[in-house]
Amino acid sequence: MSRLAPALLLVLAACGTATTPPPVGTDPTWYKDVQPIVTARCGGCHREGGIGPFPLTTYAEVKAQGAAVLDSVKNKRMPPWMPSDTCEPLRGSRRMTQAEVDTLDAWVTTGAKEGSTADQRALEPPGTLPWVDKTLTMTEAYTPTRARGPDDYHCFILDPALGGPQDVVGFQVTPGVTREVHHVLFYSVPQADAQALEDASPGYGWQCFGGPGTDAPKLIGGWVPGTDVVRFPGQTGLRMFSGDVLVMQVHYNLSSGDPAPDQTTVRLQYAKNPVAYSAQMLPLVQHDFRIPPMGMDYSTSVDFELPVDAQLWGVVPHMHTRGKRISVELVSKAGDPAGEKCLVDIPRWDFHWQEFYFFESRTGLPLEAGQTLRLTCTWDNPSDVQVRWGEGTDDEMCLAFIYATGAL
Repeated sequence: MSRLAPALLLVLAACGTATTPPPVGTDPTWYKDVQPIVTARCGGCHREGGIGPFPLTTYAEVKAQGAAVLDSVKNKRMPPWMPSDTCEPLRGSRRMTQAEVDTLDAWVTTGAKEGSTADQRALEPPGTLPWVDKTLTMTEAYTPTRARGPDDYHCFILDPALGGPQDVVGFQVTPGVTREVHHVLFYSVPQADAQALEDASPGYGWQCFGGPGTDAPKLIGGWVPGTDVVRFPGQTGLRMFSGDVLVMQVHYNLSSGDPAPDQTTVRLQYAKNPVAYSAQMLPLVQHDFRIPPMGMDYSTSVDFELPVDAQLWGVVPHMHTRGKRISVELVSKAGDPAGEKCLVDIPRWDFHWQEFYFFESRTGLPLEAGQTLRLTCTWDNPSDVQVRWGEGTDDEMCLAFIYATGAL
């Protein structure tokens, strides 16, 4: 795509792919009726080490939080699922059915009965990788600096010690200090290129505003608030080669407290066999905007015409904290009566819940040369300063990565 600017940011994904629990009875108990719902809809985030503020994995934990859980569910604050249901069907929705909400309501209001352990089933929360082939942690802690203001962009080498080509089909990023990690990106680059940058910089790692600083880095994954586990769809993956290392860029933001030593971890899942479709993550970017002071409901769009046919598997939208709405549409070729098709629409943007949205289709969505991908961003700027594109937390972005296969 000739108009796809090289960009920063993100990958992400959901807390997991939820499965629909079975129908429930009229006298609900924890083991028979409620545990399957909570595990499927809440367990990906609300577990030990998850991004939820407290675990919801046992009867005692859920009973203790029962009233709060029910209030959040009935008012649709939880489980968090930001996309509109009017666009292309997405896999892994955590949105509860009315029957599930009614079951939780009945369970809480009738005394939160535990029931019989004979009804307990082995349930795997969605926010886990089925297997992990490589766990990579920063070799030493890094304490970010305020030398360049509240934002510090630093890169680190993570060496997966590849003995040959590997297809990454899943990953999980765990920030060491969540309050100061604004985002994480990791790229596959030749080891010699990364080591040259390390050797040229004093101390651990190197400053890397805008990317890792190497030629043609290949984005493999990342983390932003709301992201937990990413599992790529079907027979797709992102290929790394022998001699490649990961360069992990961490954007630290120090607005929430004093600098603290961070050691972020990346877990990689490789395909058991080479994937059928090698994918790329490509950025759709609109960076030519000026949000005026006190500019409310300010919107801009940009079109990207597809030069070749391809298959589209997912989209990850991204803005910063002034974001209000973001959408990606597929626009048909001139004269095609199909018109416009909504791929993903986040009508109430929340910086703290960002994900990689994969489509339900098991074969991806066909893209044809001559069609157009349209990215639209809307912001509210209640401040008295103009806001432009930038990597800083107080700047803004209009960005969506697409996960696609083919000759793009």
